[in-house]
Amino acid sequence: LYAELKHRGSALSVFYGEFSKAHSRSAVGATSCAVRGQPIGKAMGVLRGFFLVALASLLTAGGAAAQELERRITPLSKIDQRYMDEQRQRINELTLRYYGGRCWRSASELSYLQRLLDERRVSETEELELQAMGILLGDLLALEQGMEWIVFEDAQGRSRALRLAESENYLFPATMVSRRRMAGDRTPIVDIYRKAVTDIESVKEPLTFQ
Repeated sequence: LYAELKHRGSALSVFYGEFSKAHSRSAVGATSCAVRGQPIGKAMGVLRGFFLVALASLLTAGGAAAQELERRITPLSKIDQRYMDEQRQRINELTLRYYGGRCWRSASELSYLQRLLDERRVSETEELELQAMGILLGDLLALEQGMEWIVFEDAQGRSRALRLAESENYLFPATMVSRRRMAGDRTPIVDIYRKAVTDIESVKEPLTFQ
């Protein structure tokens, strides 16, 4: 759609350019046009105004179309849900094996994730496990901050993200742990979680007390 609008805008520009050339070549006929009551300068002014309005409309529509194509928000597919469940299970198997418990969306269980890292049960090279930890962080954020998992698509790709209500505020928990650890950043899990809470709290609308 955007490409088509650009094409039409280009065609309009070519048309206007050709008309302007024709006007220059026919300058000698300006007097006869004026005699018939239609000054060519006035006609060109009208056409120029029409051209600018039409071009502005095309560019505005094209910009809106491009923005729409750049961002697309959809619900999780069944494949997404299954993948995320498998990721949760991946970490819960580890916490159950080593610590005798599972992560059930409680802030107190963040210590399980930290211990997996500190004891190198999960290393900085295990991207799937690190992203699985991010999903568990996201589950806790969704529960405590009233957010929901969605699919966020833009020019950079497709991601599973958390959305705050119907706003344009998003978090991307799946990579909160992995991108730090894989870059050598050892920020504690609880600090990553607190920063995410602070970020989302800062954009929430204040409650109106009755």
